Amino acid sequence: MIDEEGVLVPATEEIISFQEDISQLQHCVIQLKPAEREVIRLKFQESMSYQEISAVTGHSVSYVGVLIHQAVEKLRQWMAAEVGNLKK
Repeated sequence: MIDEEGVLVPATEEIISFQEDISQLQHCVIQLKPAEREVIRLKFQESMSYQEISAVTGHSVSYVGVLIHQAVEKLRQWMAAEVGNLKK
C-alpha cells in the first residue's frame, strides 16, 4: 500500500507477520549456548567483524567463524521447525 505522500507502507498483516517472526527468532536465540548467543549478538546486532569479535571474546577468529556458523545453522533449523509447527 502507498500512502498519500507516495511512501510504501506495509499492510497490517505484513507487520504482524514480521513481529511474529521476530518473536520466534528471539525465542530461538535464547536457546543458543551462551558463547553462540554472544557472537550472534556481536555480529548481527553490533555489526562487528570476526576480528573484532575475536578481540572481545578472546576466541580465535576461526573459532568465532565456527560459532557463528553453528549458531546460524541451529537458528535456521529451529525457525523452520517453528514455522512447521505453526502450519499444523
